[in-house]
Amino acid sequence: MPVLEVLGRRTERFRALVRSERVRRGVVRAASRGARKVRNGYMRALVYAGEYLVDRRHGMDTRGIVRNESRLRDCSDGRDTNHYQAISARGFHEVVTAANVDPTSTTFIDLGAGRGQALLLAARLGFRSVVGIELDPELAAHAARNLRAWQRKRKSEAITSGRFEIRVDDAARADFPAEATLIFLYNSFGATTLRKVLDNITKSHSTARRMSLCYFNPVHADVFEEYPHFRMTASGRDWVVYTL
Repeated sequence: MPVLEVLGRRTERFRALVRSERVRRGVVRAASRGARKVRNGYMRALVYAGEYLVDRRHGMDTRGIVRNESRLRDCSDGRDTNHYQAISARGFHEVVTAANVDPTSTTFIDLGAGRGQALLLAARLGFRSVVGIELDPELAAHAARNLRAWQRKRKSEAITSGRFEIRVDDAARADFPAEATLIFLYNSFGATTLRKVLDNITKSHSTARRMSLCYFNPVHADVFEEYPHFRMTASGRDWVVYTL
């Protein structure tokens, strides 16, 4: 659909909303709601522009939303998959910095890696190895292409020496290495799968290593109350960090 046509339709919907609010609640309330819509639209545009610039800089294509949850539900043990949406660079760095780990001696694992945005950002931070686990074979293949493109573009930089691995698998069945690990999760699934993940992490944990879990958009953070070994060590407006 042409961009001008999309903009025209959205503008007409916005005008209709304002007219409806003006009739129902008066001019002041209509103006207030219209201002909120404009502000929210502006913020969404900024986020999309930021994603576009990151992709352009690294020769990748990670931005946007993929509504694949209904297609993947029968493939998931927990039957509670969520759609794909790329993490913003700012949000990623905020939560990972709060985890306070040494990337050079830590394995980064993204549960629900999607198109590989978090994997790229983790590699740029210097994580010893970077692992993506993705249920959707199409998204996993897309992530592999993105990472190869990024490595080709950055072939002269030392960060290309980091190890990448992308697995097509259910996060509920994922195993975790016997080394310091940071697990990243951007609300990729619901409470049922999250419990299976936390069960697996608990079983694999050793007191000789540190495991951290960065949960962005923590919709099911209440599940962690069932796992007292996970301590909340940092939190922000839209993220939580747990340490085991």
